[in-house]
Amino acid sequence: MITETGLTDDQVRRAEYLKQYNKINKAKLSQQKKEWAKNNQDKVLKCDMTRHYGEKAYDNYIKAYEEQIGCCKICGKYHDRYKNRLVYDHNHKSGDFRSLLCNNCNKALGLFCDSSELLSKASNYLLDHQHH
Repeated sequence: MITETGLTDDQVRRAEYLKQYNKINKAKLSQQKKEWAKNNQDKVLKCDMTRHYGEKAYDNYIKAYEEQIGCCKICGKYHDRYKNRLVYDHNHKSGDFRSLLCNNCNKALGLFCDSSELLSKASNYLLDHQHH
């Protein structure tokens, strides 16, 4: 029989069973998920890149990571490919990929609204206030 939701009675029972199973086994399922992600880091990276930035993102990331030798394009600090990975920096207006940055450099660009003029003013400010 079809219910008001458009599901059969069996589908409703199955959904309820899974809901209860997931609730009872939350810790076990969470650990299994972590283990799977640890053992499938490339799949996780590819899924994340594709979901957030589109089909070309994963290939862009891998190519840039190799070209940059795992280092942030701005500060030059090395970052592991998976743990604390580099950020996929892109132009927010066009969506075009720019480079890989560490979290700090990416946040700094964002705080300066991706404005080269503001960044230049900030640089000049620091230069003007250096202690000799």
